[in-house]
Amino acid sequence: MRVLMGSCAPAPKRTGLRENPSHADRCTRPPAPRVPRSSPQEDHSLWKAPPRPQSTSLEISWTAKKKQAAPMALQLVIEQGGILEHDAAESKKQGAAVWYKDEGGQHKCILLKLSLNDSAGKKVKKDVKVKCALRYADTGKIVENQSILRVWTEDGRKRGLALKGGLLTVKARVEDVSKNHQGQCFCVEVSCDDEGIESVRTQKVRALE
Repeated sequence: MRVLMGSCAPAPKRTGLRENPSHADRCTRPPAPRVPRSSPQEDHSLWKAPPRPQSTSLEISWTAKKKQAAPMALQLVIEQGGILEHDAAESKKQGAAVWYKDEGGQHKCILLKLSLNDSAGKKVKKDVKVKCALRYADTGKIVENQSILRVWTEDGRKRGLALKGGLLTVKARVEDVSKNHQGQCFCVEVSCDDEGIESVRTQKVRALE
């Protein structure tokens, strides 16, 4: 009698479910507790605002102190833009002080009453050295021949001009006429080499014989 291998093995029972371990685990494992979703309001309450930037009060305070520590701007000032004898009627027509340099002799001059002021217009008592230069009033260009400008103080000093206690009176004379300079007007510039002190110029002067 022949015995067929495997013919006597019982057929597996069908349960209707696949032998899937993961499915079996889901059937036998207790369900995980459900975490309720938070409402939009709750989510908003959990949101944290970004940290605020540090106060700039220290920076503002430091800037203010820096401004206070900075030296105040000083400026040289010429009273009335220079005092001189001139033809008022003709000066009004030409828009410049018409100055007849030879009338009255060699001592006829432009009087420069100098002072040193701060940005508020108050006089500053400070000793500073100054220098004078002759320029063309309209263009600001320096006159090439500076020897035609003669400058001296009330006590006769011609060099080493300096404000004492923030004051100085200088006399200036132009030893040439405008017609020899293409009819251009002159002005005298007073400046200082010290940093933070602005220079100043006189009014326009048309020099005539």
